[in-house]
Amino acid sequence: MHDDVELVRARVDIFDLVGERVQLKRSGSSWRGLCPFHMEKTPSFYVNPQRGRYTCFGCQATGDIFDWVMRTENLDFRGALEMLAQRAGVTLSKRSGPEADEAERAVQALEVAARFFRSELNLNASALDYVHSRGLDEATIEEWEIGFAPENPEALPSHIRGEGLRLEDAMAAGLLSGSPMEGYRPFFRGRVMFPIRNDKGRVVAFGGRAMGDDQPKYVNSRDSIVFNKSLTLYGLHRAKKSLMESRSILITEGYLDVIACHKAGVQGAVAPLGTAMNERHAELIKRWATQATLLYDSDRAGRTAARKASSILAAAGVSSRVAVLPLGSDPDSLFATSGGAALREVVGNAVSPLRFEVLALEQELGLGDDYWREARAVLAQATNYLERDQIIAELAARHPTARFGLQQAVESFRREVEALSPRGRRRAAPRVGQDEEVALPSAPERMILRAALRDEHRASVWSLLSEEGLVVSPPGRALAAEILDCAAADRELDGGELLALLSEASRAAMARLESPSEGPVTEVAIHDSIKKLTGQRDLRANRAAFESGKED
Repeated sequence: MHDDVELVRARVDIFDLVGERVQLKRSGSSWRGLCPFHMEKTPSFYVNPQRGRYTCFGCQATGDIFDWVMRTENLDFRGALEMLAQRAGVTLSKRSGPEADEAERAVQALEVAARFFRSELNLNASALDYVHSRGLDEATIEEWEIGFAPENPEALPSHIRGEGLRLEDAMAAGLLSGSPMEGYRPFFRGRVMFPIRNDKGRVVAFGGRAMGDDQPKYVNSRDSIVFNKSLTLYGLHRAKKSLMESRSILITEGYLDVIACHKAGVQGAVAPLGTAMNERHAELIKRWATQATLLYDSDRAGRTAARKASSILAAAGVSSRVAVLPLGSDPDSLFATSGGAALREVVGNAVSPLRFEVLALEQELGLGDDYWREARAVLAQATNYLERDQIIAELAARHPTARFGLQQAVESFRREVEALSPRGRRRAAPRVGQDEEVALPSAPERMILRAALRDEHRASVWSLLSEEGLVVSPPGRALAAEILDCAAADRELDGGELLALLSEASRAAMARLESPSEGPVTEVAIHDSIKKLTGQRDLRANRAAFESGKED
């Protein structure tokens, strides 16, 4: 399979593939055109044949030839591979022989077990009461095929035999333990059962949840010929339609959290299975999404998990944000107590991983000495210096030294953070307040330029950097042109990486734009700045028309 993918990738030119739908013009080492995934007047869609990738700075769509076909043809990965293989003249290898037969029999046993567990739930009053107590109504139980594994050790083996299947195949599927000599016993007993389906919708495993205080609370099927927990995400078969459209995934921590998110209308929710996020999960996620939102608990363990997951996703080329849940809540409990709108709001207000750690610390510790000590330690580990300095500037107003003046508080807090930074990672770029002679853009232009280097706002402002007559001041035009040029060289850069590519003078100017007096970058501030800039452009156009009329 891997060899097939690489062979197809080598034979299909992304420029030719994308060029069939998008009119492309050369822009440096890349090609630029109007994005096919959203309406735009100024091209923000780039194709880089050398890297074999496309990216849009307007809507953040990005990917390779397989992502392109999945999105434009509404296919899953296998379907995209088959279509591209036919285009490239590649004959795909197929699994055949005894292994394929064994895998098919294992899946049949799992499908039979799923129906059996589903029917058993309605026969067990305590199990039914339990799932209802978790806020699962009959429609949800049916939709997600929730069932119950009875305590009787003979029930499942007897049912499997009655369906004409071999117990050896059920054991290969992870449903049974034992041997023909010793006899077979169920792997799951006395647990609420959640079928785990692969992206093609076939049952490959189960998750079982204890109803009482039994430990462990959750038990997943062991790895088998059809299941590998590091290559499977719960809920992916239901999320994939949303993922094909948005390329944005929501990652939660459990079955009930995934179900709650889908009930709340967040259709791109999935969860890893019984293990922390790892590199193989990240590679799977990358097939379906370019952006991920992590919906983890806000306690210390959740912060640690979010930090690790964000790092793993970034290494795989997936940008991530983290949703900040109320302390003590998880998605399931928030949905149960506050409804779908509250859960959607939490997801919609997701922040960067670094900002999540700072906010979660404040939830846990308040603003006492412990908070400032831990916040300094967190910020000292930041590698995105632009965002680090943004957060420092925002927190400075509440820093203990703020009583001596806001600017002094910013510098004091920054020095405290940098004193903890690992050797060799301190940034040498000029500080806010230095280089007073640097010319700056107009106030609304400054807001647009700052937003362009913030990953969460880039989509709403990127095309404005090159829009005719909008950013017109000489320093504003110079900064916008340099940002666009640097980004054209590598469309995968985040804001901090993009800042690092700017000239020293431009970094100095951008640093000054992060002064606390500039205020925070918000959607409202961006909207107001765009309104001012378009108004100024219209005024200039009217004035020019009037002057032209006078000359005539």
